[in-house]
Formats: sequence, C-alpha cells, structure tokens
Amino acid sequence: MTEAAFQRRVCELLTLHGWLPLEMDRAGMGRGRRGAFMVGFPDVLALRRDRHLLLELKTPTGKVRPAQAALHARLQAAGIQVSVCRTEEDVLAVLRGVP
Repeated sequence: MTEAAFQRRVCELLTLHGWLPLEMDRAGMGRGRRGAFMVGFPDVLALRRDRHLLLELKTPTGKVRPAQAALHARLQAAGIQVSVCRTEEDVLAVLRGVP
C-alpha cells in the first residue's frame, strides 16, 4: 500500500471513530514555512472535542526524514505527542490510548 492510500485509509478510520482528520499536504512546499505549518509537520492532524492527534504516516519501510524528526522532537519537547504509524493497527493503538 502506498503512503497516499494508507493516509486515505487512516482518515477513514479516524472519521469512523469520531475524529475530524485534517490532512497536512506538504507536497511541493519547499524549504522553511508555508502558512501556519513548517517542513516536517506530521501528515494528519486529527481533532475531537478537546483532544488532538498528530500522526506521521509511513509505509513499513518508509523513513522519517531529518526535517520531520527535527520538528517532531521540537513538538515533543513542547509536550505535544507525535505518533509515527506504519499500520492500521498502529493507528488503532493510538486511538485506544486517547480518552
């Protein structure tokens, strides 16, 4: 399954579980910033009530790029969880951990 197909499936799963998934399409962004988001921002921001999820989606062999790892570390240092998910089971595990 491609990352694009995986992302579509994850958004379907999130919707089925009551989340509003927002896809952060970074294609063609270039360097630095565009709008409110920075290079390396996770693929999906999911919202539900007063909760949020940041999901970086990768195929089983996909690699987290250095810019992604750097921004994920900055987000985590600010107390914001970023989950790297490679399978639907990974996504469901994240959902189980959210009240």
